[in-house]
Amino acid sequence: MGVAGLAAFAEPTSTVTIFGPQAALIQAVSRSDVELLNAGHGFMIVRGHAAGFVKALYVAGVWTVLPGGIGACGTPFYAGARNAAASRVTL
Repeated sequence: MGVAGLAAFAEPTSTVTIFGPQAALIQAVSRSDVELLNAGHGFMIVRGHAAGFVKALYVAGVWTVLPGGIGACGTPFYAGARNAAASRVTL
């Protein structure tokens, strides 16, 4: 939880993995200035485009925000490279 709290203030990276109920994630992504890179059950990997995007995600209902595309979720780590398959993810 300390990492999530740090991400809320520091925004260490523009690519983050967000966790929560699927409906809350969809709502948060649609209300925030982020690009959806990939999604699975209970998580989404997004890239923020404006300062304060992590705080906006929390305000919109996301439960947890972790830096980077978390490889443990079964998805590759996004280090700034856009994945063509991820760009086809739709809500």
